[in-house]
Amino acid sequence: ARLRSTGVIYDTVAEREEVPGGVRLKLKVKDKWTLLPFLTFRRGGARTNTAFGVFDTNTLGWLFTLSGEVTSNATIPFYPQSSADHLGHYILVQAPRLLGTPLTFNFTWQRNFFDFGAWDASGAQRLVFDRGRHLFRGEFLVDTVDRLTVGAWLQTWSDTSSLNSL
Repeated sequence: ARLRSTGVIYDTVAEREEVPGGVRLKLKVKDKWTLLPFLTFRRGGARTNTAFGVFDTNTLGWLFTLSGEVTSNATIPFYPQSSADHLGHYILVQAPRLLGTPLTFNFTWQRNFFDFGAWDASGAQRLVFDRGRHLFRGEFLVDTVDRLTVGAWLQTWSDTSSLNSL
């Protein structure tokens, strides 16, 4: 049940064998293909952000997660038509119980752009501000003997804002 709950195993077969002093269990398992492509559209501010990428929770059969996406804030996705159209990215690496230890490691590197629009009373768009964010985050978790998880993380980011050419 614990192996199946990882979401990366299927066709689990257990064989029981009586041995002197106890029982030996042999588990035969097969990995699932977990690499999934995705495409998203997020509406906010003055335009739609678009992203495409891949997500894998059993990368190379080692039970670590690797995800990457490319984002675009251009009106026509991934076709920049002005200086306000940017490409961003999101990269995630997560290694639960690293090499069989109680240590879990997460790393995130993100660069994205958002629009913040202002409209007047008639509904006409007046100003659009771009915010760009560059973020790094590292996280370490340790599962203790008492079923307690202790963690530490380090995060840094920078935000920039400017008038949008729209």
